[in-house]
Amino acid sequence: MTPRFDRFPDDLVSVARFSRAIGHPARLELIKMLAEAGSAPLNDLARPIPLAPATVTQHVVSLEKYGLVHAGRGRGEFVLDAHALRTNGDALAAYLHGLRTGTPL
Repeated sequence: MTPRFDRFPDDLVSVARFSRAIGHPARLELIKMLAEAGSAPLNDLARPIPLAPATVTQHVVSLEKYGLVHAGRGRGEFVLDAHALRTNGDALAAYLHGLRTGTPL
């Protein structure tokens, strides 16, 4: 765990890390594409995104670092970890709901 995060509750750290993982429109688009396709080669993922392929690769690496995608069976293929997305998405939704209702985590 990052030393500056060790002073915060684990659930808040998890929400913050997930927020960082999805904190760029390209990453949200990559997640959407993988959710629709199940898996895809990096070249197919990079093609529709209006960024340099190397930049898209860095975004995929970030998603992998945060556990939202992992390498698929094929060379250069990536797969969305639907369980990780659902778990983290639920935690973020619970946090936001708590803020709206006055009962934060």
